[in-house]
Amino acid sequence: MLKVMAAQFIVWHHFSAYGPMADTMNLMWPHFIEWLYHYARLAVQVFLVVSGYLAAQSVMHKPVLQPLSSIVKRYLRLVPFYVLALALISMAVALSRTTIHEPWLPSAPTLWQFLAHGLLLHDILGFEALTSGAWYVAIDFQLYAALILLCHALQSATNKRLSAIVALLCVASMWQFNRMDELDIWAIYFFAAYGLGILAAWAKRSAFEA
Repeated sequence: MLKVMAAQFIVWHHFSAYGPMADTMNLMWPHFIEWLYHYARLAVQVFLVVSGYLAAQSVMHKPVLQPLSSIVKRYLRLVPFYVLALALISMAVALSRTTIHEPWLPSAPTLWQFLAHGLLLHDILGFEALTSGAWYVAIDFQLYAALILLCHALQSATNKRLSAIVALLCVASMWQFNRMDELDIWAIYFFAAYGLGILAAWAKRSAFEA
């Protein structure tokens, strides 16, 4: 339910920022559209919390002995559908470009640009995003990889110690790294919300084990 509601806010944020509908709606409801543009995108935090919760559950009952294998499996589950979606979006944009000449339309992708998206490195390598949601896919993968590597490095630690380290990373992200705009292409910038989801999952486990 939370993800459904958050998705609606994100859709409305996109309506307020992109496409001809944004111009029309801004004429009719300027204050409402301004609110959507600045605040509806905060619903992304809900997705990050839920994603962290689900990722933590996946490593809750077993040690992470092969971190690279877990990360590769995640990549192979995620990227094929993501690349297919990018290809369809690129074709739709190419068709739209014949009749629509607006700056919000992305330019035709190059081979290297598409490859960078497929490797989830487009922001890090400085390529223009092929779609407005591409950044989230890359960040979510970074966050999952960070969790796997953290659990592997600290697999001998107690649950309380591991939770304490995640909590410290959340605080560091919230009070330091999240305030540095140049870091918004890296997982640490968003770790506060993702880490809250991790801590919620582990707190639930501790409650059942108590």
